[in-house]
Amino acid sequence: MFRFLKKVGVKKSSHDNRFNEWEKELRTRIIPESDFYYRKSKDFNKTFVVEKVSLTTMPSFSVRRYLEEAIYLIFTKFDEQVSTAYLQVSLDIANAILALPQSETERWNAEDLYIKEDRPSILIDKLFIEALLANENINMTELACVSDSLLNHLKVYKGSLWEDVTQSQYLSSVWNLMIAGQLQDAKAHLSVRKSFRYTENLYNWTKQLNKLLIEQQSGAEVDTELNTMFDEVFDIIRSPYWQTDRQKEENRFPITMNPNYVRLQLAIIRWLYVEKQPLKGHWNEVLAQVSR
Repeated sequence: MFRFLKKVGVKKSSHDNRFNEWEKELRTRIIPESDFYYRKSKDFNKTFVVEKVSLTTMPSFSVRRYLEEAIYLIFTKFDEQVSTAYLQVSLDIANAILALPQSETERWNAEDLYIKEDRPSILIDKLFIEALLANENINMTELACVSDSLLNHLKVYKGSLWEDVTQSQYLSSVWNLMIAGQLQDAKAHLSVRKSFRYTENLYNWTKQLNKLLIEQQSGAEVDTELNTMFDEVFDIIRSPYWQTDRQKEENRFPITMNPNYVRLQLAIIRWLYVEKQPLKGHWNEVLAQVSR
């Protein structure tokens, strides 16, 4: 699937310092062992270990985890066979969960293993995975529909339930609406009367970005402003050492999400609205925006 990754940019030996940082991070990072994982030797020879996937512990986390690991491996240009395998495992888990009868997910819910927003989150991840595996466009109609439904569910949370995780998931869902081209709907959801104290900087950035994209759709010339806005964030998230934790004083854009998922979403938005190219046939270039 990811043979096209080898065609990205210039040859590996002449990549700039950004790629060297990603390569260094890959060599020092230990990917957590799980039901599907690989072992690395110093020369990157691999032993594949595939075991039966369990659907008994927070199943939506399993889908997202394998997707995030696949994205990380793609950024580092590690090995297309491994990244493709991670994507396929993630897709298999998603399909297995979505095919289960309601009685089974209700049992999970009773055991705090499955909550209402898990299903739309799994559906959204499945759309990303399918597009990546096939090097195709995302089903934007379904992405918009599921994201809008999830936002309407999340916005009713109040008090202690409206905390860092919920705010981050809300903002991520708004990004999905922007990816799907539903800028007016994104604007409406960003206008909700709620505090975004935890994700304040990214929330304000997203609100201003969406405003510029609406102006762009109306024919305004905002290319310079858009490039400046994306550079502000990408200069930070391109680093393989970026941490999303707000406890890090140097982190100007805290969000309770895996950094690779954030990178994926923002890279798609930049590609669609700055490069103004389709995703189909261009996933190599979309993802190279992060690690170049």
